[in-house]
Amino acid sequence: PVDDDDVLHDLSVRTNMDCAVLSDAFQSVLDGDLSNSIARVTRIVLQMLVTRMASFQLILLATPEAVFAKRDTLPSEVVQEYFKQHHFSLRSTIQNRLRYSSGLLVVHTRTDASVRGIPTFSPSTQHASSEQIELVKELVGENLDNMILEHLLLLHSETAVRSTIERWLNLPNRNFLLLLVDMNDADAVNRVNFVRTMVEQHGPFGGEKSLVILLHYTQSGSHLDSRYPALFLGGWQHIFLDCVGGGGVRPEKWIEAACFSEYSAKLATYVQESIAT
Repeated sequence: PVDDDDVLHDLSVRTNMDCAVLSDAFQSVLDGDLSNSIARVTRIVLQMLVTRMASFQLILLATPEAVFAKRDTLPSEVVQEYFKQHHFSLRSTIQNRLRYSSGLLVVHTRTDASVRGIPTFSPSTQHASSEQIELVKELVGENLDNMILEHLLLLHSETAVRSTIERWLNLPNRNFLLLLVDMNDADAVNRVNFVRTMVEQHGPFGGEKSLVILLHYTQSGSHLDSRYPALFLGGWQHIFLDCVGGGGVRPEKWIEAACFSEYSAKLATYVQESIAT
């Protein structure tokens, strides 16, 4: 209707709004009463916001090759958001995704030498080598005194898993727990579900405690039943990482430049810079 267009234009040019009018409009939408223009426009704006938020959530799970393949059909702001989400570094993901969140994150990534090389690291770890310490600092974070790192498949019993979770929850100076899970294992999904159930019994989390479950898949197993469902429920976040980092190369710069044709001339410069750093 023409009057809806007039209302939308009026809302877009105003520098301030009557809070009571907006409150009534929101309530009308909730009640299903769309008899007035402001309520109808408010519903459209809410639908747009929800769609935008859902798109930004779903793009967290995209692979860079999928984003590149769909670059001509995806809205540019969605592609730009993808490259702000830290899909190429575990350390950056930990720092940025957990800063303002519930502290519960599931990371989906590919199995490679860097993932397999992340060592077990906990209060009981004895004589960690200097190479292991430097690898943890590079891939996970600098604050070694604050973290526990475990490969879930090396915790051979329910008691061992419970002990690790309780140690993380109860030790005041060990606020970060990283559990690495090889999804090639036939029991991996059940193990992850057990950990999540146990952790959720102690929630909600909103303080200093953070848990990251890193699920890594081999190429041969990435399309099998070992895939873990990414449900954004119970305070859990999900993200796909193309790699956990390391090596000094920054592939995201190459892919980002290739996704935006107007920046393709800069691709050679990005390649040179990523190799140099």
